[in-house]
Amino acid sequence: MHLSFVLISFSYVVCCQASGNFFPTVERQVQNIGQTEKIQREIVSPPTRIFNFPILDPSPSDQSQCKTIPSEFGLCYGMEYHRMRLPNLLGHETMKETLQQAKPWPPLVSKGCHPETQKFLCSLYAPVCMKGYEKSIQPCRSLCEAVRDACTPVMAQFSYPWPEMLDCSRFPDADSDQLCIPPRVLTSEPPEPKTCPPCRQKKVAVSIQRKFCSFDFVMRVRVKKLEFDQGRTKITINKRSRKIIRWPSSVRKSKKNALWMQDGLHCTCNVIKSSKARYLVTGWKTLRGLMLHSISRWNRKYKRIVKKMKKSNCRVVS
Repeated sequence: MHLSFVLISFSYVVCCQASGNFFPTVERQVQNIGQTEKIQREIVSPPTRIFNFPILDPSPSDQSQCKTIPSEFGLCYGMEYHRMRLPNLLGHETMKETLQQAKPWPPLVSKGCHPETQKFLCSLYAPVCMKGYEKSIQPCRSLCEAVRDACTPVMAQFSYPWPEMLDCSRFPDADSDQLCIPPRVLTSEPPEPKTCPPCRQKKVAVSIQRKFCSFDFVMRVRVKKLEFDQGRTKITINKRSRKIIRWPSSVRKSKKNALWMQDGLHCTCNVIKSSKARYLVTGWKTLRGLMLHSISRWNRKYKRIVKKMKKSNCRVVS
């Protein structure tokens, strides 16, 4: 059952096709007595589980509950709705577990591989909670397939396959009698996301030469993993392929395998395209870890610049 087709009882109206909103609003509006009875019977029926997780014990403490989406839930905080259901559609029973499991996904959202990646993921990790409807609403199969087909190539660049738990065949078809969240009909191209400051490539070479001796670290690295945590993007680097170019005594005790970038959910870093590519990273030590100033694809030009700058005398600022 397509959400925008449901105009009975609690009238679920999907505004996304007209106004861009992701999820339905609720209106108490009875239009047809027979149809109202049909939706009431659907509401009281046991919820359908779409994944092969153990059936929850139907004790009061394990029943589906509505929870406010916390601000630290970076993936889904700030959506068009503010309350979600737990357990969610992936079987996470607590907010702590949900936040932990959702950390890897914001970097994929920021990649912009599909304009509705966030909508799809949040329908699973943070199912919308609507008054009067006691079940989690699944994404439609077509929404899953659209996101999967667009984002699988991006994930493959970092050696991540499309997860089995997100198998699109498990979701209802938009034309079935099951309520589901459909893809939005795009009437125009979505706006390009802004580029995160450390990922802007304009005048990077000049900046590195001017600030080389002020940086707390300069390294050539490969990116192993991207995560979003507490409003920042965590970039885990492959320590086996890391080459330290500058690492003064002031940061000697810092962890070298994790770099941090402010935000990363509302901006994109298209320069990071593969776990096999090598990057030149620069930045400073802060109380919250090694903060990234710039990241660029390693090439011959940077090799020449680094060779030249290593000959400079940086002992004063070290």
